[in-house]
Amino acid sequence: MKFKFTKKTIIIIVAIVAIGVFGYTLLQRQNAAKRQEDALAAMKNSTVPVSIRDIENTIYTSGQIKAKEAAVVLTDTSGIVSEILVSAGDEVEKDQIIAKLEVADLIEQIEQQELAYEIDKNNYLQAKLNAEDAYEDAEKDLEEKQALYAVDSISRNELDNAREALEDAEQELKINTDDAIPTSLEIKYLTYKRSEISLNNLYQELSDSTIKSPINGIVTAVNIAETDYVNAKSQLFEVANLKDLEIIATVGEYEVNELEIGMKAMITGDAFRGNYNGTISNIAAAATKSGSETVVEIVIDLDNETDELKPNFTANADIVIASVQGALAVPLDAVVKMDGNSIVRVKNGETITPVKVETGVEDDLYIQIISDEINEGDQVISGANMGSNGGMRPNGMFGGGPRGGR
Repeated sequence: MKFKFTKKTIIIIVAIVAIGVFGYTLLQRQNAAKRQEDALAAMKNSTVPVSIRDIENTIYTSGQIKAKEAAVVLTDTSGIVSEILVSAGDEVEKDQIIAKLEVADLIEQIEQQELAYEIDKNNYLQAKLNAEDAYEDAEKDLEEKQALYAVDSISRNELDNAREALEDAEQELKINTDDAIPTSLEIKYLTYKRSEISLNNLYQELSDSTIKSPINGIVTAVNIAETDYVNAKSQLFEVANLKDLEIIATVGEYEVNELEIGMKAMITGDAFRGNYNGTISNIAAAATKSGSETVVEIVIDLDNETDELKPNFTANADIVIASVQGALAVPLDAVVKMDGNSIVRVKNGETITPVKVETGVEDDLYIQIISDEINEGDQVISGANMGSNGGMRPNGMFGGGPRGGR
């Protein structure tokens, strides 16, 4: 059987639908009002006292601990390690002997070269003495020839020969190592000097066979064992001054301009228990890329001497960029923005009064407020502003925005 809508039936259906829509709308409004009332009541009940506290604003970074003064001990000669006089962890002084190389063969070479050097030296000195005697003889001979020539006792040719003999004797005494054809004295001189250089080289090699610490510090690594053969420039030891440490860290490009040399830092780490103080001693002049980030390297000097901190430990640093002591302070979310002003909502009984404040230093939890109308112990509303889902609108009397800055 086919159902047929009459005009009366249609009117009834429309009325029922209208009543339903009106009832639903009314219920939604009642629920929204209830939520707003509940939110306002909760907000009124969420109060905290204004307190007096010290506040620090910090920038966090982390890096590696390094010794300011550290040295890799190299050998300038090759040889067999005959003796190691220190172990890792030993304290050493600058120029302290820490290892030796075998030198028996070297000493024998030195003895032979010393003998050769003395021979070459004596040969040169004797040749020089002979040349000086020859010059004196030629000088006297020329004087005699000049006297004889004055009384016509000798010819002009004999006088000239005496003068040339003196010039030759004088030239023999001069040492010019750049001469294309060296004199006999120059040859002996060059032989003597080469022998001297060879002997000095052997002496230097003997000195290099005694390994010394270049700095005061602690031996942090021993890379050799006795009887090892080492080549020149081999890395034998590592020594570091562990009483003077620093942290090499980086900060982001957007934070670095807040830092200054001399700023203090609190140093902590997972590898050590104590808290330590540090001071920024250097900020790099140029930024570098670290993955997708642009960072700037900084150096933080550790102000404390301790055996707990070790090179290559990871250290965390909270750098203090601003601080205040004994400040009026409230939680961060107790300060809201209204018309560009920082507002704190003071509760007195059932009355909530918005008070304009200036803000100062802030940390992760609290912010400094400056106002003649607020005192320690006053109750202020704390809690994030609620938007459309919570009933309170951002632009209402208690509307908020970004937190107040310094």
